[in-house]
Amino acid sequence: NEGQLTKIRAVLVSYAFLANMGQVIELGQYLRLGPTERRTGGKTRSSNLANSLEALIGAGYLDEGMDQARKLILHLFEPSIMHVSEQSEIYDYKSTLQEIVQQQHLSLPEYWVAEEHGAEHQKIFTVAAKIKLPVGEIVGTGEGKTKKEAEQHAARNILIQVDAIHKKV
Repeated sequence: NEGQLTKIRAVLVSYAFLANMGQVIELGQYLRLGPTERRTGGKTRSSNLANSLEALIGAGYLDEGMDQARKLILHLFEPSIMHVSEQSEIYDYKSTLQEIVQQQHLSLPEYWVAEEHGAEHQKIFTVAAKIKLPVGEIVGTGEGKTKKEAEQHAARNILIQVDAIHKKV
């Protein structure tokens, strides 16, 4: 169904998945990095691997066109597509939260960065999120190395609160 396809797509284009795929194909060994980046583990850094894999696919598209880019993507991702589609549950808390509020005809969740701390190359983000219910608001927060990761944690926090409310009723 369309909802399941959306969740599969979300997993396959996620930062964590792309970084893992870059690690699997040993993409780091082909990266040209500056001396400091090499010394600090840049060849295995998740952000470098995920961004480089995206760049590789984009370069394939620009150089060879859509058909060749599609072949590259399928070659790299097809085993994972099959594995992800066989999983009974895919944990995309933001999508799940959005589905719930849409089913109940509520306004969409709002997300904002509440705090950032840490060195520029190692930031930790705290994201807050809220949904409006007829009886008030539910606010959740989450932390992560990326804004998207923190948003997922914030959405999960809200889902836990919504579940607790439903259990009381």
